[in-house]
Amino acid sequence: MSKQYSRKSKNKTENPTYLESVANEILSKYRRLDSVLSHAPTKGTYHEKILRDVIRNYLPSTFSTGEGFVINLEGKITSQMDVLIVDNLDPRSFGYKDNDFFVASDIAVTSFGEVKTYCKRNEFITAFHNLVNASLILGGDNAARVTSFLFCYDAYATKETFAKWTDIAISKLPNRSSTKTWNYPDYIFCLKKQVMLQRKQENGGFRYWNITSKDPSSNMVQQKIVESLIQCITDGCGRIRMLQGIKPLSR
Repeated sequence: MSKQYSRKSKNKTENPTYLESVANEILSKYRRLDSVLSHAPTKGTYHEKILRDVIRNYLPSTFSTGEGFVINLEGKITSQMDVLIVDNLDPRSFGYKDNDFFVASDIAVTSFGEVKTYCKRNEFITAFHNLVNASLILGGDNAARVTSFLFCYDAYATKETFAKWTDIAISKLPNRSSTKTWNYPDYIFCLKKQVMLQRKQENGGFRYWNITSKDPSSNMVQQKIVESLIQCITDGCGRIRMLQGIKPLSR
């Protein structure tokens, strides 16, 4: 199912909105390295760093933004997450920390994500499964409060193809019977193709809504992607603060 956004056409000399400028900045940095390097692992590492740097700018110093693994009380460990947000207030937050590389405790993680430079079907399914499995390792209340996302810079796929890949990924989960709604990624993004799928509860289960624009020449969806990415991250941070008894400031 899709939800559409529209806005009045703007004059070409009009200054871009703040969210539009952030989306343009991410794409500009993505293209800059892409044009001079052909070594895929190097490009992938740099593209992950671009996104982490953007996210870090929106969070207070009480949260760490990096990459790494999550470990639970039973010693089970997730696959490596390209983006990992961790609460710094709990002294048990890190089993290991070296600059921006973490092995983080499940009780302190607030959000995690996978990042793909140019996403293909098998990569998408693997990344989707990694996110679900990581949530299952967190387990229970931790899994319910932590947010997750899959961010793709580009792909050959259309928004319809992304929806099909999502259905295939869900159908191929080996542990599907043990999953809950909150174990699935909150969002799936493809910035360059302006694809955004948002998980929403529906009829006792859930489905992914496809966010589209009525104007194909508009970059409104790219702005919505940036907004929703930051919202996804801050939601996870806010939930752990609420759990700690720290209420958000009223406006």
